[in-house]
Amino acid sequence: QKLNDFTLTNKFIENDKIKWIKIFLNESRAKNMKIRYCQKEDLEAIYKLICELEECNLNHEQFALVYENKLNDEKSHYLVAVSDDMIVGFVSVNIDYQLHHENKVATIEELVIDNSYRGNGIGRLLVDFSTKLALEHQCEVIELTSNFKRIEAHQFYQKNDFIKSSYKLIKVLKDSDQVGI
Repeated sequence: QKLNDFTLTNKFIENDKIKWIKIFLNESRAKNMKIRYCQKEDLEAIYKLICELEECNLNHEQFALVYENKLNDEKSHYLVAVSDDMIVGFVSVNIDYQLHHENKVATIEELVIDNSYRGNGIGRLLVDFSTKLALEHQCEVIELTSNFKRIEAHQFYQKNDFIKSSYKLIKVLKDSDQVGI
């Protein structure tokens, strides 16, 4: 079964609540890519990726608490892209109802690819996997927000069928360098 630039070699395989999907990317540095649900042991690799995305060092203790809580939250889906036993990408997808939608909404809360692996189709793979997950949960839309400064990310999302539809407005309530402005 062909799906864009990658071939799905096997569908979801459930084993001890860990779902794997094995992917072979055509003409990529990540020849043998696996997408799987996150595990508790992935904390440090994901922390590193999120700090890279946010361009700062987040409070590790707080990060670990949120991470563990989200792993146990049935609405949260934390997935990693793994190449040669190394985590090279991460996406978090929240699936829930919202009053202003008739059906569930999938929200990509974070998506990050290790700098040295960007441009190899891994982000596209994680977006496609997130979209498939949203469809399986009968979501109406899949949405995300992206910082204004991430122009390349905006282009990436638009190439992957996302459209600009709204603004996200925030009100800073706590003095922090990590607010994401």
